[in-house]
Amino acid sequence: MAVLLACGAETAARNLDWRDDFTLLQITLHQSPTSGWLHNSMAGAFVERDQFDRALAEERLAVAYEPRSPVFRRNLGNILLAQDPPAAIAEFEKLVELEPRRAQNHCELALAFAAAGDRGRAAAEYRRANGACGGNDTPH
Repeated sequence: MAVLLACGAETAARNLDWRDDFTLLQITLHQSPTSGWLHNSMAGAFVERDQFDRALAEERLAVAYEPRSPVFRRNLGNILLAQDPPAAIAEFEKLVELEPRRAQNHCELALAFAAAGDRGRAAAEYRRANGACGGNDTPH
């Protein structure tokens, strides 16, 4: 009977971890602090909450733990794009190094160059994308 009560108490306590996705993600991240995937997921949760500074910190951790992940590099570049276009350029350049044949990566790099005011380099990246930018093939 004591074992059954102890298990029931533990189950009830753990149910609080499942009250919402954000809480569960925080607890899971606490248990696996070096998981790039979990930091990436937490960054997405912070973006959904319009907490971009916290999202940026989490995405930087995701990239630090898994620097060869194109998804994490892309997400970091996109978060940086509005705040720090030169830093976004650096991330998108690394993304292009990881996946040089993916045309969309050149589109994202072009967008970062355009955001930083470098129309010439933006145009060159749009050309490298070979029309894959969905009508955004000219710098703004």
